[in-house]
Amino acid sequence: MRFLNNYIRPVIGQIPIAELNAHHVFDTIISSYQNKPNTAEKCLTVISSFWKWSRAKGWAEGENPADRKGSLGVLLEPYKNNNPALAPEDIPDFFVALRGMDTSSARLTEFLILTAARSKMGRLLKWTDIDFKKKLAIVDESSVKTKGKGKHTIFLSDQAIDLLKNLHAECEWVFPNIKRKPFSDATPGDVIRRLHEESIAKGGRGWIDPEQSEQKGKPVVATVHGTARSSFKTWTRTGENRKTLDEEAVELCMAHNLKDAYDGAYNRAKLESERREVMQAWADYCYSKIKA
Repeated sequence: MRFLNNYIRPVIGQIPIAELNAHHVFDTIISSYQNKPNTAEKCLTVISSFWKWSRAKGWAEGENPADRKGSLGVLLEPYKNNNPALAPEDIPDFFVALRGMDTSSARLTEFLILTAARSKMGRLLKWTDIDFKKKLAIVDESSVKTKGKGKHTIFLSDQAIDLLKNLHAECEWVFPNIKRKPFSDATPGDVIRRLHEESIAKGGRGWIDPEQSEQKGKPVVATVHGTARSSFKTWTRTGENRKTLDEEAVELCMAHNLKDAYDGAYNRAKLESERREVMQAWADYCYSKIKA
């Protein structure tokens, strides 16, 4: 109730649901969109859910005003703060550098990129979540951004399985810190920054987002979120990958909803074989410059 009173009702509380549009939603979230993204995301989730319920009741129709793929996305585009990411062509060289770093935090970073996973999905992974025989990891819904779909399944490539088998099961967490607790959300970013500094020290250009670096006129260090998500997605839509990799499988690998008029509510296809193909192809590419 406090969340509604603080962030939503003061802006759109008096607007009839049938009259609510993307501009109203924009006004509601813009103050927190860049500085408090989690707050903005919660606002969108609440507004979107209420609007869907209203549509089901026959009180609203047309475009969901809280859908970022619709008019709202156009309004937010100038304010979008994309997470810096490596260019897909830099990924194999980055993995060579990453594999040279012998720490649990480096293996966490490697796993996140290898599985196109969000930070929380890897940091809070437990050994009981791993099924080596079936080659999959089950992520609790609490670690998945898209709610209401239950647990998320990560189909593990051969390389991901090897990575996990080479770890020491010292506690319940797959990637524990020195205190045998989950790493903080900042840890993977620290790994990339350290590798960036080592690259610069050796005369390299570092591990940067080339587009954002050019736009801002200075090096912009890549993030693990941008690399695990944006670099992966871009790679799947590049060249032959666009033809050979199933687009819906890619979205499911990223724990995204399949979009339709009802946000994929009637699409129950798991596309397991297609998702395994995507994950294995990505892993083969990531490790393409690492000698067996």
